Formats: sequence, C-alpha cells, structure tokens
Amino acid sequence: MFDKSKSIFFDGLSKTEVHKEPIASKPVLQNRHFKPQWPVGHTIDYGLRLELYIEEKIHEIKYELQVVRIENTIENFTRFTINRTSPVYINEAEPDLLADQLAYKVGGIFYPMNLILDAEGKVSEIQNLDNVKQRWKKVKEDIKHTFEGAVLDEYVERMERNINDPFILNLALKDQDWFLNAFFMPIYKNYNLNDQPRSSLYFPILPFRNINYSSSFILNPHYTESGMIEINVNGEIDPLEIDDSAGNYSGRYLLHPHSKQIWMLKSIYTFEGSASQKYAKLDVYCIKVNEQEPDFNFDQSTKKISSSTLLIEDNRSKKKSIWKGIFG
Repeated sequence: MFDKSKSIFFDGLSKTEVHKEPIASKPVLQNRHFKPQWPVGHTIDYGLRLELYIEEKIHEIKYELQVVRIENTIENFTRFTINRTSPVYINEAEPDLLADQLAYKVGGIFYPMNLILDAEGKVSEIQNLDNVKQRWKKVKEDIKHTFEGAVLDEYVERMERNINDPFILNLALKDQDWFLNAFFMPIYKNYNLNDQPRSSLYFPILPFRNINYSSSFILNPHYTESGMIEINVNGEIDPLEIDDSAGNYSGRYLLHPHSKQIWMLKSIYTFEGSASQKYAKLDVYCIKVNEQEPDFNFDQSTKKISSSTLLIEDNRSKKKSIWKGIFG
C-alpha cells in the first residue's frame, strides 16, 4: 500500500483549510519544507509558450491547457487530468503545413490525459491509454478522408505501431511532452538553510531521447516583491550522457504563497553537440483558477499588481498579463 505520508500531496485536501499569514509581517520564509495544497476538483488553466530552435530557425508554439486534481488511485497515488483547451498556434497561426496539421489533429487524441504521480510529484504513468486508442480509431478515419500521400501513410503507420504498444506509448508521452517534464517535477523538497538539493532531470531536447541535466534546487529565502515563493533550478548535462556534448538548464518557479501551487514557470534548455545545437524555452503561466481570473492580492499589505500596466503582446487577443512585469 502506498504511504501517503511520503507523498508530496496531501490526501483529502478538500477538507484542508489553508492558513493565510500576512506576508508583509513575515517576509522571510519560515517553513522550508512545504507541499502543494491542491483539493480534489480544483482546476487551474495555464497558457503555454514553447520556443524551439530547429534547423537554424526559431519556431513558437502556443496553446492553453487545464490541470485538474482528481481522486487518488486505490493505492492512494495522486492523479491529475490534463486537457488542452485551445487551438495550437505555430508562429502565431494555426497549423498550415501538412505535417503540422497532422500532428495537431493526432495530438488531440491524448486529451483528456489522466496522470498518476509518484511520491516526488513526477509523472509515473499515463492511466487512460485505452481511451487514447479509441480516440485514435476515430481520428485515423477522419485524417484518411482529409489528407493523402506518403506523409499521411508514414504517419499512420508509425502511430499504429506506437499506439498498440502500451509501454512505448506511455514512455513517449511521459518523456517527450515538455509540459509534463517541466511542470511535474520534484520542486517540493526539504530546503535546509544553505542547502541546495540535487536531482537528475530529463528533458526532450533531442528527438526521441531525453537528456539528463544534473540539477540543483535553490529556494529563495524571501518572498518575491509580488508576494510569491520562488524556486530556481540550475543544471548542466551530465558529461557521461553523450560524448562531446554540453548544455545547460535553468528554471524559475513562482508558487502561490498559501496553496504552493505553481502559478508561473520559465525555463531555458540548451544542447551543444559535435553535429548539432538545440535550444528550447518554455513559459507556463496561470490564467484561471477554478474558472476565475487569478487574484494576485495575496494579502492586503502586499503590493497588488495591476494587470492594466503590464503587457504581453498577443496578436490574437491583445490580452494583458501581469507576468510581463514579474519576469521582465
């Protein structure tokens, strides 16, 4: 039986009342061992922006997704559902190239995606693969009526091969999804004074291969100016990973001061090999909490950020965001 006391998530969180202490009167973090308080049924919507350097060109991918806490497994492992809630935009436009259109259409079969987390908060299993297979049957017929040619045939053949092997499919989803690797990671640790705990973190910087970045976690002992908890993660590629290669990773996480949920993450990944250079940048930011706009007024004495003065340009919606002011 899974020992819930070893999990980073509380059980029965819907019954847990978050204790709010005035941030202004307590600017230094007193508790360096914290867990996220995410009740069953609680939802957070995020905007995601991924920038990839491929073949000497920068490609930008944007979409929105929703993270929902669902009931634990019988063994008491924590579960979440991830759902994509918007179209995917590539370089500010919906997919137009055949390969991109196929990838977008087929990518929809994986959502909603039910995840099981391990005790560190990392994804251990994609649970609803049977649903994925059923959705693939329908999508396969749709794309056969919409597309044609060698690209389609190759795509369908590869998907058929992967979809019928649960191990490969599970591994591919867990290892090749940037959001899953960056969002569900072991940031909820015991941060002792002057201590920088380390972990091996794997990211899909290379096609079909996750690379190990030996990383250290640094907790800012003070709340940020906006009243949030800040964790920085710095890593470099293990020299034993690939011959004649190097690379770095840096991540910055901003957590809600009371619930400890991730409200923003910003990360950069680099890889330099003898034959190629890779670069990726991932930004994820909270846009809704339980279908409501996020409230950044964590305490009356904390500086309230006005969204009207902080702007991130979005050619589709022209929405304004507080995140520009926080991250620069």
